[in-house]
Amino acid sequence: MRTTLVSFGLAAALAGGFAFAGDQAGPKSADAIVAQYKALQPPARDDSRKDDPAYRKEYSERYMAMLDKKAELAKQLWEVDPNHPEAIAMMNARWQRLVQTGKHDTALGEIDAIVPTLSGEARDDLEFTRARIAVSRLHRIDDQLVAADEYIRAHPGNPRGGDLLASIAARTLDMGPAHDIYRRIATEFPTSKSAKAAQAKLRQVDAIGKPFDLSFTDATTGKTVSMADLKGKVVVIDFWATWCGPCVAEMPHMKEIYAKYKDKGVEFIGVSLDNPEESGKGLTKLKEFVARENIPWPQYYQGKGGQSEFSSGWGITAIPWLFVVDQNGNLYSTNARGQVEKIIEKLLTGTTSTNG
Repeated sequence: MRTTLVSFGLAAALAGGFAFAGDQAGPKSADAIVAQYKALQPPARDDSRKDDPAYRKEYSERYMAMLDKKAELAKQLWEVDPNHPEAIAMMNARWQRLVQTGKHDTALGEIDAIVPTLSGEARDDLEFTRARIAVSRLHRIDDQLVAADEYIRAHPGNPRGGDLLASIAARTLDMGPAHDIYRRIATEFPTSKSAKAAQAKLRQVDAIGKPFDLSFTDATTGKTVSMADLKGKVVVIDFWATWCGPCVAEMPHMKEIYAKYKDKGVEFIGVSLDNPEESGKGLTKLKEFVARENIPWPQYYQGKGGQSEFSSGWGITAIPWLFVVDQNGNLYSTNARGQVEKIIEKLLTGTTSTNG
């Protein structure tokens, strides 16, 4: 997603004729800018061509051109009327787009110019936005923590400091440093929302080598599934959802792994984060997907999407996410994505050591 902002004319060229209403005359007032901004919508997509690489590229360019146009309109509004009720929200969307295109410094420069003009909650919100962008532009975890500490020192006791630390931990691939950060969140921001999530992440570490308990009714067969009944097998726990693009994309590979090891003492369990049935027909979509894709392992439909108690209690904040339980029923790994087959081989051959 390393694209760049484009001019009006170039945006239309990239879009293959996808022109924006009012480009030639340009908006004349704050309300006109806002109206043009809100009128911009994602281009219509032809799903019959979704497997055509050329069409996907064309559509992506059109979509990005639309986002770039909205970013430009946000800046125009700020220059015309910074006190407009829509100004800050539109600028926030602009800064998000600048970050997406690698223009962190541009976003930070604009924020630094605006912060002194604000006060109260509006200023607090913008200072936190600045801190998040400042952290996201850095690559080394030590540098990210330095940037976060600048915000925390300037806003002592503000629970958003915990949120900032949590964003660093979530991007940290090395689980050791990540869990050091989660412990810090739990200690320094114990009453914050981020502390609850941090405690769940810490649970993943503390539970390694201990019994993993799970019992549910399979959403597809109605049968009871219990970890106690699977003792003696290696069990892969796949946290996923039908609305999750990466989950769906990885499903064929998961089916290959399952087919390879199912007769060697390996079982899979799907833990669905699909939406509630009453609001998003989550259970219906889960059943239809499982039947259509011939997924043979049982599915635990929790029923509350990302707020489901079981998955959130284990600190699952992104999917797909894979756990592995060993033949003794003990949790072996809470971070098995990308290495699940290697872990299975180790457990089946007896060459094991716990892996958080």
